[in-house]
Amino acid sequence: MFSCKEVKKQENQENEHSSHQLGIEHVSHPDLLHWLQYYQTTIDSSFSIDNFVFELETEIPKTEGSVLALFDDSFDKIYTDFLIYSPNQKKYIDIDSYQWSLDTNTNAPMFEADQEITLVDLESEKAWRIGFLGPSYVVENALWQNDSIVLLLQNSYDQVPSIQKVNVNTFSKSTYNYNDTLAKKSDYRIIRINKILNNE
Repeated sequence: MFSCKEVKKQENQENEHSSHQLGIEHVSHPDLLHWLQYYQTTIDSSFSIDNFVFELETEIPKTEGSVLALFDDSFDKIYTDFLIYSPNQKKYIDIDSYQWSLDTNTNAPMFEADQEITLVDLESEKAWRIGFLGPSYVVENALWQNDSIVLLLQNSYDQVPSIQKVNVNTFSKSTYNYNDTLAKKSDYRIIRINKILNNE
């Protein structure tokens, strides 16, 4: 038999566990589905959204972004098709324009070592940095779960994928790391970019 204290402890653990779930009841967003299918067919057939484990929750410093936004006169229109809009179209995420530029001779992207993840508010015409990654990490794609929550689909040099769940209203994020190291390197970022550039 369990004591009342033990039952209460178990309930608290269950509540704590459920509060840190990704909150994806089913895979329906096409970008998330495509990312998962790529990993299942190219990297590891057992790859699953259920294997991401909550790591920590942190605040995001409210720092202005350094990339040009859509409302800037000097915005490079090559990135127009890469902007990831919220469902209500009032905000977008830019994961590309800081990290690469286009080689006009080959029409292929030329990459920088670092990547800035930028949130742009079109109503206030403000751009905020919500992430900055060095060469060991890369956000391969991003998607909006709703008008407040962004999922950043990420991988690392060590081949451990992760998902950052960002609340753009509270400027906080929860990190979920994959519970295994994958055997193969992911080329998802290159495939995504070339598809939008119509190189493939």
